[in-house]
Amino acid sequence: MTGDDSDFWKKARISVCWESAPASQQMERAWVKDAIEQTWQKYSNLSFTGWRRCTSKGANIRIKVKDIGAKVIRFGDNIDNVRDGMFLNFTFKRWATFCSQYGESYREGCIRANAVHEFGHALGFSHEHNRVEGLPSFCDQETQGTSGGYYITPYDLASVMNYCRTAIKPDGTQERQYIDWQLSALDIIGVQKVYGRADGSWIPRGGSWYVSSGGTEPLSILNFSGRSALGLGDFNGDGYSDVFHANGQRWDVSYGGRTRWKRLKGSKIKISSLRFGDFNGDKKTDVLRSNGTHWYVSWGGKSKWKKIRKSALEAKQLQIADFNGDGKDDVFYANGNIFVD
Repeated sequence: MTGDDSDFWKKARISVCWESAPASQQMERAWVKDAIEQTWQKYSNLSFTGWRRCTSKGANIRIKVKDIGAKVIRFGDNIDNVRDGMFLNFTFKRWATFCSQYGESYREGCIRANAVHEFGHALGFSHEHNRVEGLPSFCDQETQGTSGGYYITPYDLASVMNYCRTAIKPDGTQERQYIDWQLSALDIIGVQKVYGRADGSWIPRGGSWYVSSGGTEPLSILNFSGRSALGLGDFNGDGYSDVFHANGQRWDVSYGGRTRWKRLKGSKIKISSLRFGDFNGDKKTDVLRSNGTHWYVSWGGKSKWKKIRKSALEAKQLQIADFNGDGKDDVFYANGNIFVD
């Protein structure tokens, strides 16, 4: 998801009204309200109120129903109390006519999907297909509107804000989605980053960890953290990689990259002076440092430093790997002419 910080609402309670509310469209209006409550509202701290005919006082989002393309005339809070600020289509006689040709349930799906998409714009989110990375070959949609200056999540082919939204069929092929109005996993992360979770808690802005399983699967959220200067290793020997952080005062670890930070030990040594490997073969990652004269190891990142070798090489010059397959990591150094382990 993308957006522009300046477009996001500075509040979580947003009022909605209809420019006209004939009884003949009561069912369709109920579909729209339910779709928004089951998506943007359900998964965030947002609440949408009102949903009545507009009065002279207006509302934050004012919806006009007309048989034209669904759209907003401005993004985010720039739409605040703008007459006819959002257009939705209920009949599809002149625009997206396929929505009215496959029965009532298909028309309902179109109404719900268009509403969720346009409310995304009203919340300040841009078109996902404006981003160039990850577009499938069949996506021929033109860029519309701004792409936003804030990339909230990785590119999301499944986003409700993506005109090229697809689903993976059982046979592995991709299929365009027109009436799927549910938020994707990254849509949920995106709206929570901007507007908070439903319980009022917040995800750190700009602080997310992503994993691509096997390097072939789409990026998925592992955890949230604004911390940088990270290392990786298995510090408890459970076979899962953990995330290590050094802040100049102590070392912390997030086990499996999923738990809250847990303290390993106090240390003023920063991560730039450290290397990680299993140097004693106990299946747990140890921490190696160099002071310019010797190498030292902290077993499991918890023990006191133990001197293991005299060397003037600094940690930044070293790489760690098991070169003889004995289950213990070795230290690799290349000086441009010869290789030493």
